[in-house]
Amino acid sequence: MLTLEEIIANSKDTFDIKRALAVKMIIQGVSVKDIEDILQVSDSFISKWKVIYAEEGSEGLLLKYHGKKSYLDEEYRKEVQQISGNEKDF
Repeated sequence: MLTLEEIIANSKDTFDIKRALAVKMIIQGVSVKDIEDILQVSDSFISKWKVIYAEEGSEGLLLKYHGKKSYLDEEYRKEVQQISGNEKDF
């Protein structure tokens, strides 16, 4: 399981980092108003992610959407790769 510190240090998604920072600051006793000012987020943003962290842990702070599933099935993907001659594009 990732820690808040690992998310902050290693995530490439700025929103993941912002969520982890907000929760970490709440745990450290920073006021909601100060967090709003520092991170430029709303109090509802802070409350939402605090609850999710309490229920799911730090993994719950990570974005779960990883893009749209390809509309090409494996057979068509291979066919396109053969035609194009470049397997790395797909």
